[in-house]
Amino acid sequence: MNLAVHIENRKKTLSLMEGILEDEDKELIKALKDDSTSFDEIEVTFFNLDILPSKIIEFLSSYKEKKVKLFTLSRALFSYLTKLGLTPIYVPRKTISHSREYKKAKYLAIGGSADSSDKIFKIIENLPVSYLTIFIVQHVCETKENLLGDLLRSKTHYRVLMGENKMKVEESTIYIAPTAHHMTVEKGYIKLTKEPPYNYARPSIDVTFNSLANEYKNNLISLTLCGYGVDGIESLKTLNQNESMILIEDPKDCTADILPKEAISSGLYSKILTIEEILRFLHHTFAKEEDLEDEIDLFLEDVYKKYHYDFRNYQKSSLKRRIKNFMTNEDILTFGEFEKEVLENKEIFDKFFLDFTINVTSFFRDPKMFKTLKEKILTTLKTKSHIKIWSAGCSTGEEPYSLAIILYEMGILDKTYIYATDLNGNIIKQSINGLFPKKRLEENIENYIKAGGENSFLDYIHVEKEYFKIHDFLKKRTLFFTHSLTNSGILNEFDIILCRNVMIYFEKPLQQRVFTLFRNSMDKDGILILGESETSMAKEGLIHFRPMTGNTGFFTPRENNEF
Repeated sequence: MNLAVHIENRKKTLSLMEGILEDEDKELIKALKDDSTSFDEIEVTFFNLDILPSKIIEFLSSYKEKKVKLFTLSRALFSYLTKLGLTPIYVPRKTISHSREYKKAKYLAIGGSADSSDKIFKIIENLPVSYLTIFIVQHVCETKENLLGDLLRSKTHYRVLMGENKMKVEESTIYIAPTAHHMTVEKGYIKLTKEPPYNYARPSIDVTFNSLANEYKNNLISLTLCGYGVDGIESLKTLNQNESMILIEDPKDCTADILPKEAISSGLYSKILTIEEILRFLHHTFAKEEDLEDEIDLFLEDVYKKYHYDFRNYQKSSLKRRIKNFMTNEDILTFGEFEKEVLENKEIFDKFFLDFTINVTSFFRDPKMFKTLKEKILTTLKTKSHIKIWSAGCSTGEEPYSLAIILYEMGILDKTYIYATDLNGNIIKQSINGLFPKKRLEENIENYIKAGGENSFLDYIHVEKEYFKIHDFLKKRTLFFTHSLTNSGILNEFDIILCRNVMIYFEKPLQQRVFTLFRNSMDKDGILILGESETSMAKEGLIHFRPMTGNTGFFTPRENNEF
């Protein structure tokens, strides 16, 4: 933990950055305690922290009334601390990194020389159909005919035209600079000249790019591909001055790498991208909104490749709804912009996708299920020497702690391990803390009673002013860790697996994969417990499980040759 302390005019400011280590919790507590009576105000700011250990939260809660103000740059930490009654002040960072730079882009300029033809074909072939206008300048020997237009027409739905003098510039059209001419644009019209070569080139990338930068300013994206020579470097200054976006192909992609290397040396560029990254960038920038169904599939593939989170078989209707809500909240106008931000900005990814995995839950949610579990299932396991239970998709930990309470009351907690997993690592850390908002205490007490609790729910918690804390003896037999049902492996041979209100977000192929995972992770006499909403989907898993008679939502594994 990096802890900076600043003191000025009876005001003490503490700034915490990076991760907090267990052994260093005392450092913050000591800094708050030291000479606290000497200050009129103490401010604590948390940078790059989405979660705090329970002992710090408990200390801050006890210190809350003593002129301490909390600030956080993390929306996740703000939400968590607010739930626990600490009322921090949220200081939003500018997380939308490039949105305003490319939001208006309607024009694309592509320039290249040697080694660029295949790249141009690939780019044009993969461009989504849109309103985009494209200008291509490629160095071609003046004694040879430029066949680029003929070759491109078979690879694109865009109209492809060889530039002609006084030709009007229109959208969804590709204009190619003809051999032995410089091509510029003035007031919406193509202009061709036979002026001498510029930087030994005619057509010249510099001539065209300078013209387009002055004409379209920040509505223009320029792309410099492979090539020898320096034609195209001079225009970078004009592009930069007009706030055009400047993309440079990564020289590692190029055999003829002088042009991109010189462009990078100028320092005047927005991004350096490989050809695959260029394709993805342009796709996400210019894809039309009406292609959303296909766009989501492609987008989820990119998320999987970049972040290794597999949402490819989540229900599209749920994803669409959440995407639209997120775009509204973040002032993102297009789906392409949303895609860009998630793929280029890890904080935006965390904000959207990891929030997506959080579900509202409570202790002893669905009391009838817990009562059945206690009276008809766990009683049959009491004679076993050890018991293993998996709470899959445990969210903030209420379900596994509810299980621990039941097991304790039955006298079998000490021979049981509860594996509690969730995709969201930040939520797992909250579960480990074992702190919960007090405002839901009455609901939890009522659920406990309905579930057949033998004592008082208050026997298992310590109640503070704004939150309550699970007693440590319930935590000792609960193992929390991050695990993905979509692409992580088998955990163990479990006696009981609970997966409630998780698979309702999955498409059928993914549901089938998860049922297979559960069957392979289960003892031959094990029990699978699904949520009320998921019981109707259980037919997708009937190749592996059969319903228990008289116990809705409870399933037993089939023998391999039984079905």
